[in-house]
Amino acid sequence: MDIQRVQVSSLVFDDKLVEIRPINPVFVSRYRQAMRQGAKFPRPIVEKKTLILSSGNHRVTAYLEEYGPDHLIDVEVRTYASQRERFRDAAEENAKCGNPLDGISQRRFANELLKLGDTAEDISRLFDVSVKRIEEWCGHTVIVTGGGKKNEVMPIKRGPKIEGGKVTREQYEQHIEHDRGMPASPLANQLSRWLDNGWIKAEDEKSVEALRELSDKINTFFAGLKKKVKV
Repeated sequence: MDIQRVQVSSLVFDDKLVEIRPINPVFVSRYRQAMRQGAKFPRPIVEKKTLILSSGNHRVTAYLEEYGPDHLIDVEVRTYASQRERFRDAAEENAKCGNPLDGISQRRFANELLKLGDTAEDISRLFDVSVKRIEEWCGHTVIVTGGGKKNEVMPIKRGPKIEGGKVTREQYEQHIEHDRGMPASPLANQLSRWLDNGWIKAEDEKSVEALRELSDKINTFFAGLKKKVKV
């Protein structure tokens, strides 16, 4: 094992890996608290020549915020034959760490590895799931357009039925950041139960305003359905 001592500011975040698995400030805050209490963390893993991070984005962010750019840490240095090999290593390391990959991050990794030449069988072994599950992950995608970038095929969470299979980059980012991975029916059923049970209070102004806006959009939706039926 090749270990080097480096300043945290010399480590390089991979934009694509951060896109696949965005840095969660909640986990960064937890890591910082643990650091203050003397907790020891696994060494971040970096590519030898470039010091690009394969694993440890949250830990390194916590080090930067807690101790500053000149702080020295030990990193594990690895050599990769290709970007595909580095991304496989990143997926494997992130899948087994203390902050494991969520569903959409797994889908993003699977989608990216397919682009780099992996097969569904390769990826199924990596994540220890069935080939069918990988095919489901990589079949549930949209084309993300605009935002000053080339169009990209990207995975989405379960639920939305997107006509034409295209979304803007702003819509995609909102979906990934805010949406729950479930169809509309269980979300609507949950709200109905809460209203029936009196679990949404009139004094909860934020919820009431959100329900009022939702009601307007639902009325608009059903008005559009009536027009379609008449045609």
